[in-house]
Amino acid sequence: MRVKSWQETCRIGHWFLIMLLCLWILPGTAASAARLSEFLANVTPAEIFPGAERIGPPEGDPPLAPVYAGGRLLGHVYLNTDVTDATGYSGKPIHMLVAIDTDGVIRGVRLLDHKEPIVLIGIPEQRVVGAMNRLVGAAMAPIARGEARPPQADIVSGATVTVLVMADSVVRSAVRLIRAGRIGGSAPASAPAALAAPATLAPGPGEIRDWESLLGDGSIRRLHLSIGDVNDAYARSGNAAAAANAEPGDPDDTFIELFTALVSVPTIGKPLLDYFTYANLYQPCAALAGAATGSPGAGLIAFYASNRCTALKAKGLLSGATLQAQADEALQKLHSYGWAAEHDLYHASHHALATPSIVVTYLNTLGRFSVTDNVCGFSFATTVAAAGTTLGNVTATSAAVQAGIFASGNGVPPTAGINLVYNDASGGAKRDVLAVSPSTGLADGALDGALCARSLVTGTDPVSGAALTGTLAAQSERVRKGIAEVQATGALGGKPAVIVSGRSDTLIPVNQASRAYFGASRKADGNNSKLRYYEVTNAQHFDAFIDNAALPGYDSNLVPLHVYFNRAMDLMYAHLKNGAALPDSQVIHTTPRGGTPGSAPAISASNLPAIASTPGADKVISYSNGAVSVPD
Repeated sequence: MRVKSWQETCRIGHWFLIMLLCLWILPGTAASAARLSEFLANVTPAEIFPGAERIGPPEGDPPLAPVYAGGRLLGHVYLNTDVTDATGYSGKPIHMLVAIDTDGVIRGVRLLDHKEPIVLIGIPEQRVVGAMNRLVGAAMAPIARGEARPPQADIVSGATVTVLVMADSVVRSAVRLIRAGRIGGSAPASAPAALAAPATLAPGPGEIRDWESLLGDGSIRRLHLSIGDVNDAYARSGNAAAAANAEPGDPDDTFIELFTALVSVPTIGKPLLDYFTYANLYQPCAALAGAATGSPGAGLIAFYASNRCTALKAKGLLSGATLQAQADEALQKLHSYGWAAEHDLYHASHHALATPSIVVTYLNTLGRFSVTDNVCGFSFATTVAAAGTTLGNVTATSAAVQAGIFASGNGVPPTAGINLVYNDASGGAKRDVLAVSPSTGLADGALDGALCARSLVTGTDPVSGAALTGTLAAQSERVRKGIAEVQATGALGGKPAVIVSGRSDTLIPVNQASRAYFGASRKADGNNSKLRYYEVTNAQHFDAFIDNAALPGYDSNLVPLHVYFNRAMDLMYAHLKNGAALPDSQVIHTTPRGGTPGSAPAISASNLPAIASTPGADKVISYSNGAVSVPD
């Protein structure tokens, strides 16, 4: 369980509940600090941190021990397994001390305890330790800010997995601590927060396919070698000893049949409504995850987010025992379904201002429903905004508002006082974010309606997995027929086209849409393709959220995407009018404005580099053999 601060917990709520919470939370923190102190007792300060004279007592959760030279703070030392997972072949944790200075630079790594069999009985431990030395001197702050790629440890033949696990744990733990504001190199946007527990894989629901289908489309790759194949390879190798020791047996007999597949591929390229309805279930709860601390607009969902976690757990869609564990699990589900770390901070604002309403508009559009169909119990209406017992109730829309939204509205609430309403809420129609779901009895942001919407896309009940029947089945058939009618193939027939997407787009993440379409189109059109894809870092779907006083953090973290839409249009105009070449597909690495959330410095040209006419190899987005390669 991750708790912002046990001291804060012990100041809030009923005294008896407080005592139970504090008695339960404190031992874990104390045990971690004691374990770190135990390991530190076996090293001298200078052994782990060059130039250090003393190490102070561990502080915080996870515990960090300050390191000093005289009275000057040099940095901190921590135990990697207090921050992130480091499990090797043995299935046991690999414990290491990590020293990092106040600038976020690794100053030392010390292997303390492990159960790796290859190191215990085969490869000398010193070779593994030596391989980690490449990390010493590496700056972690640029990695935490997404400006640099993680360093790689030197590979030790025979212990590759062990070394990779160790190096990954050192880098990930340092990055987590920097992003949380616990150690130097990157000031946090708000008060330092404790870290989330290491994430565990919690895959979202996906299409179930048979073995032959997966083999057929290349998801699973097969290698078959006969005894004859192996002996022929021996003969061609030029190695007389190998050729003289041919494998016995019939040349046609199987020597090896090997199947391989990636097990960590997020879902990609599904219909947008599939992803919208999935996000609609988990975003409110995920916004409470440790990795989402400091999310812009978190206050907009604070009154229903925790209830959403509780309700999802009650329905068996989450398994965490605590609110924090449920939130971290919800975020991991989104990661497994295609969202990435770039999106973690923006789930709160998207659910508050976009996702549910977009789900409803897409459902009604694709299914060609009338307002009288009352699909999943949702409608649009003006609602009472004044505090009191009628807050969120439906009220009349003024003529002035009607005229205004007819003239300039985009048709998607919330806008001009018109909001999404859950008609089936307990007690009567209510604004969705205030609605109590009949099945849960909680003000959970109309979870019952969100589950219904999800079912219309998948054709099954998201809780029980049972096929839909009756009215829901008929509505689902209409929705899925509508999706099929508008689904793109990517075949552009060699027509020039440009896609511009923001890597931080949390409504339509690039994994699910732009990257997938780029690959599908290149596959369909082959060498005739004139499609270009420009992916802009630190940019997202809603430029109107930037410099919005209600969403501090958008201004300091993100740049406007519309700038690149205009630039791409200029490039296309020059191509069509003058025959100018379209620049190759590429990643455009922007620079956020930084500063204090809510009062970021003015944007300048240095924040918004041009689309390169000839991008370097480290920026080119390429397609080859069915795979899209996108640089970091």
